[in-house]
Amino acid sequence: MREAAKDKPRMICGDCTHLGVTYEPRQPWRCARFGFKSRDLPARVVLQETGMECAYYTPSLRGKSNA
Repeated sequence: MREAAKDKPRMICGDCTHLGVTYEPRQPWRCARFGFKSRDLPARVVLQETGMECAYYTPSLRGKSNA
């Protein structure tokens, strides 16, 4: 594994505000920001297609408290 890959945190779609579920067996995931549905998690599709990690990853505030 490359040294840079070890140090860089990976984005996880499950924590992104743009992730959605389609309930379609062939395309269960959707990215509201990019506007597509896929079988794989959107971050993986973006990485495969562009060679870069998702530029629109936005951490969700769900479950975070202000305390």
